[in-house]
Amino acid sequence: QTFGRNPEFKIGPLGMLFLDKDTLVVGGGGNPDGEDLVRVYKVPAVGEPSISADKMVSGLVLKSEGSVVGEGDFFGLAKSAKGLYVTCNGDDAKAWIAKADIAGTEVKNFQRHIATKELTGANAPNGSRSVPKDIWLFLTLEKPELRPIHSWPFTMNAETSSTNSLPVCTT
Repeated sequence: QTFGRNPEFKIGPLGMLFLDKDTLVVGGGGNPDGEDLVRVYKVPAVGEPSISADKMVSGLVLKSEGSVVGEGDFFGLAKSAKGLYVTCNGDDAKAWIAKADIAGTEVKNFQRHIATKELTGANAPNGSRSVPKDIWLFLTLEKPELRPIHSWPFTMNAETSSTNSLPVCTT
């Protein structure tokens, strides 16, 4: 699959995050929406043979659900004690950030979690970054600029007065 217009780029792995020193999560791209994977790998110890991309421990996917299109192009990954959060591209009406539960090194229950477009009017969340105290910043790429669409703690009540400003959130 390609990404962008004039120029177009062939895409593949788009983001990565270490859950711990032995567990790597890779956000995928390059397949049709609903077929891209968020891959979880056990990282080989020093001196062990390397592994190939198909040797993942698990692969998480967000397929179509009724009228909701499948998700893909998993650019941004962030984690907290509450889970793994992944930016998605596919459903332009909602612009989802997905969440998966983390239990030790197991990542499961991957599902749509936050409809960013409803909160901000912005589409296609891309980058993400966690900072102390479970505050997150997600970015969206909307022509002609890259701008933050949200910064919040995950227990939240969102109030937004304008799609041109950041929503105000309280815990």
